[in-house]
Amino acid sequence: MLYVSSELSKITRDYARIENVATLSKSIQYYKMTYGAFPESGSDQDVATMLYDEQILFDVMRDPLQISSTVKIDELINEINYSYAKIMSSINQDTLKITYERLKLGILNYFNLSYNDDSSSADSIANLYDNDLVYSKIDSLVVTTTGSNYPIDCAFVYKADNSSNSYEISVCLESDFFMNKKKWDGGNDDLRYEVGSDLRLDTRIIVEENGKITSSENSSIFK
Repeated sequence: MLYVSSELSKITRDYARIENVATLSKSIQYYKMTYGAFPESGSDQDVATMLYDEQILFDVMRDPLQISSTVKIDELINEINYSYAKIMSSINQDTLKITYERLKLGILNYFNLSYNDDSSSADSIANLYDNDLVYSKIDSLVVTTTGSNYPIDCAFVYKADNSSNSYEISVCLESDFFMNKKKWDGGNDDLRYEVGSDLRLDTRIIVEENGKITSSENSSIFK
């Protein structure tokens, strides 16, 4: 359930990214028709703000991870998952066994039933075995929803080459639901979703040793 909730949050953000990329692509094409060239790209070019100032975009575009309320939902899911796992891991199996035996004896005595050690032991072992299965499932439940576990490349990257009359926009898609969309978009980068007139341009994200992200040469990056 926690995984499904987290995945739905990611899908929601991915839907927004796909819509934003389409809007940004149309805005860049409109700029090209108006001014005869694509907006210049580069590390010092804030294309999103420029298009907003030109009143081509109605808002400065940012990656949904930076502004979406779904991030707070993910953080809440993570808190629930962490608390639940902590509670379950703190339960001692010996304590469970003793409690189970006491409850069983009490119920049998209440109904004046006989107590069979063999069946009791068998039931206890079976019960504890079921609990072990539950524990193993809980231990294997990993919901990566903390801020540090979000994809580090959640950012829009824009690159233009007016000499070849081409441009490309790429964006991170983080949900499993849209995983294949990155591979089958026609571009050369299987890690990012790409749109534009030339999907062979280099818009990859580069992660530096200090964790800072930069874009490829002559590309504009905005979160």
